[in-house]
Amino acid sequence: MPAFKKKIKKPKHTLGLAAYTLDKILASKLIKMLLAGKRLNAPKADASVNIAIGSLDPILSEISKENYKAHYLEDKVRYLMIDIVEDLKETLAEAKNTGYKDSNMIIKRFEGINKKRSDIKTRLKDIESDYY
Repeated sequence: MPAFKKKIKKPKHTLGLAAYTLDKILASKLIKMLLAGKRLNAPKADASVNIAIGSLDPILSEISKENYKAHYLEDKVRYLMIDIVEDLKETLAEAKNTGYKDSNMIIKRFEGINKKRSDIKTRLKDIESDYY
């Protein structure tokens, strides 16, 4: 009997939607392969990194101060999310520049990103977002 994965609805809250999109990127096959330290096909990995970095830009514009007005609790979440997106962009760009060979650096950076993500999770619960 196959196990079915629970379908998660797309969140309506702006910060929840940004966290949802960020989680989809963090759970992608490319990130899992980078963290496993597997050897990657450079042209395919480069294309995947470019797509991932390109999908991070809409998150930044969506939660920018001009596009999303928030109270002080949501501002803290927004700033943490911006930090994660910038760190992820830097990590992916540096992995691309090193030819995906420095897996220790990548793993250390993703540990920091995951720590910030867990902090965001608790803060999203505090502001009663529909996704955390």
